[in-house]
Amino acid sequence: DFFQTMVRKCAGFQHTMIVIKTDQGDILGGYADTPWGAGGNKAANSAKSSRTFFGGGRAFLYATNPCLTEHELAEELRYRDPKDSIFFYRWTGENTYSQICDLDKGTMGMGGGGAFGFYIQEDFSVGSSGYCFTFRNPPLTKTDGGQFKILDFEVYGFSSMAKSYSSMSMRSRTSSISSFNTSSVSSMLG
Repeated sequence: DFFQTMVRKCAGFQHTMIVIKTDQGDILGGYADTPWGAGGNKAANSAKSSRTFFGGGRAFLYATNPCLTEHELAEELRYRDPKDSIFFYRWTGENTYSQICDLDKGTMGMGGGGAFGFYIQEDFSVGSSGYCFTFRNPPLTKTDGGQFKILDFEVYGFSSMAKSYSSMSMRSRTSSISSFNTSSVSSMLG
């Protein structure tokens, strides 16, 4: 089962970045600041038996082609460079619905209240996106009703530099720090 494999491989990473490419060419996803399943995290472990939200306030969503009205797009462009091709949606503090993971059903998502910021199901083949209070994002795609087919799904895990640094001997620290940029981000699926 692809979903169980993804959760198992992600369990060792405190921080992950999800990148989704739809069949329409849209790119969307999110940064999660809590592990997606097993691994000593009480909230994540509770996700095994129920659909409990978990995660923290450093999470965010992003999209290249969100469903914005003309007024919303004008507001967005007031505060950003029009050349920026990615729209970011930070945690609002309105609720704690950053992440959700149902291991029994093989589904996962980010954001809640209203709708999910994004929600993935059917072994990463389909998803949906809608307005959620967690990130105050519009639907992250312009597809009909926020439903989309997934062409590519990737998860990148981030290791803590502090954790790596403290576990090294003094002699090996220099070489390990210089290779940090290339060795600390792991593509875990694909």
